[in-house]
Amino acid sequence: MHKSTILRMNWFVENYVLEEGKKILDVGSMDQDFSYRKLFDGKQAQYIGLDIAAGPNVDVIMDKPYEWDSLEDESFDFVISGQAFEHMEYPWLTIKEIYKKMKPGGICCIIAPNTSGEHKMPLDCYRFFSDGLAALAKWAGFLIIDVTVSGIPCREASPEWDSFDNDVCLIAKKPKKENQIEEIKTLYPKFKLERRIHGLLDQKLRYKCLVKWSDMEDKQEFFNNFFRGKDIKKVYIYGYGSIGKLLYKELKKITGIDIEVFDQHVFETETGEKCKKEGELLPKENSVMILTVLDSNRDLKCYLDSLYPSIPKVYLDELLEAEYLRNYFAKYKKIYLYGAGDYGRRVLKFLLRNGMRPTGFVVSEGRKGNLMLEGYPVLEINELSPKDSGIIIATGFTYEKEIEYYLIEKGFSYESCDVVGVYTSPLGCPHNTREE
Repeated sequence: MHKSTILRMNWFVENYVLEEGKKILDVGSMDQDFSYRKLFDGKQAQYIGLDIAAGPNVDVIMDKPYEWDSLEDESFDFVISGQAFEHMEYPWLTIKEIYKKMKPGGICCIIAPNTSGEHKMPLDCYRFFSDGLAALAKWAGFLIIDVTVSGIPCREASPEWDSFDNDVCLIAKKPKKENQIEEIKTLYPKFKLERRIHGLLDQKLRYKCLVKWSDMEDKQEFFNNFFRGKDIKKVYIYGYGSIGKLLYKELKKITGIDIEVFDQHVFETETGEKCKKEGELLPKENSVMILTVLDSNRDLKCYLDSLYPSIPKVYLDELLEAEYLRNYFAKYKKIYLYGAGDYGRRVLKFLLRNGMRPTGFVVSEGRKGNLMLEGYPVLEINELSPKDSGIIIATGFTYEKEIEYYLIEKGFSYESCDVVGVYTSPLGCPHNTREE
């Protein structure tokens, strides 16, 4: 059982199970490597572990997978279940049975993965979004208190809350009377933010960053240009994985810059220097932080901003992307952004922030009249000349290959812009953050 699901269930216990002597049912309780039973130590709770077979932390074996006749109806104050619903063939029957066993006014907490890889135990059937898990609960008769994907209590929540499983956490209440409608928004604590990890997108991002790194001919000149004109004396490298090690090795060649590795774990670099641990006080004067742990939602920067708001931060892939695109701009008289949607506007802001000004936007067809977007003209592809026009694909990953083939057929040179999540709100939170 991964750390993040334990933290979420512990948060539920600490915020909802406030009285001693309550009766708890844990559905799918078998102890594989951790038991939720431990979270109730000191609560004087009557904890019962329920599962389909005998094993560690199983007090009651189900009579049938979806009929628990050996348990009394309306007898539990709380029902919990973690990392079990994805293994059930018919989870709608399970949640209906949970409803039957709960006391009126009782509360359940169900945690299940949103994006984890296949893991049969002995089956692996589903992944859930917040709407899907909430739909099951509403169908059974529950009132929804809170449901999130990768919900966290505050921006300062440690990275241990993060997991590629992107846990969905549902908290729901059985009404005291059948079909009763209650005002519950302000009565119960909720997860205020979401901080998701997108495994495939992040892997692609890191791979393309490494490709751009390997393609760069003069890395030392690139970094000299980056530091030129800036009063930077200290660089913190966040993350000492494969990308962090490459950056550390290159920056050590530059004189006059003090380099320090900074990570959530403490260890030594290859040259024997001890890393700073996340959360330690860092000198902020004349410093910059370069992030080598690349995440498509830019949640990491949001988290680090909450810890170190005075230290400027930049993702390494954005530095490389900007340099890559500067070289592309130097080749053509006119540069257009293919894609006039939200992603295209994000790319425009990224370019302007890095001193590059495109000629306008381009779409394949369907433009009507003289359109302008963000002060730039929107043209059709057939209005451009391939001889002097370069095109940056600014649509994200989804249709990238199809657009590449289309532009090749039209005779254009193109470049894909892999910067993602560069648009943030005035508070500096990523676009997928929700706060009530």
